[in-house]
Amino acid sequence: MNTTIQIGINNITPEEREKNPEWLIKALEEQNEKDAEACRKEFWERVDAIAADWPKLAQAGDKIRPVRNQWIAHFEVEYDPATKKYKPVELPSLLTVCRIIEEVVPIITESVSHLAGLFQGLDIGTDQLAELSKEDAFAFWEIS
Repeated sequence: MNTTIQIGINNITPEEREKNPEWLIKALEEQNEKDAEACRKEFWERVDAIAADWPKLAQAGDKIRPVRNQWIAHFEVEYDPATKKYKPVELPSLLTVCRIIEEVVPIITESVSHLAGLFQGLDIGTDQLAELSKEDAFAFWEIS
């Protein structure tokens, strides 16, 4: 059997150092460093992608928050002195809110995917995770 298959890539034990040629150990250490550098690069690419998405999410939250606070959670009204009646406060239309949600769900999905990639060793790719997240978001919002 090929000895390169038997050697643990990330942990080269003293026993493995003794029974394998120095050139092989050096090659494995170089490969380990290349792999580590690729992981660091992917990590920072994901961090940058999340940082780039954050302002978009904050802006969407600023548009949705009044609807949540003044209509869904409390249903605020204001007094109209001209008509001497109470009326609902001015809010974006439900269509506008739905469109905002439709715009941000893919951003949230991608951000969650990037976060999962940062903090977990996933056995599935980010595309698969994004698709699962999208399905979960649609189920949560009851979108067909």
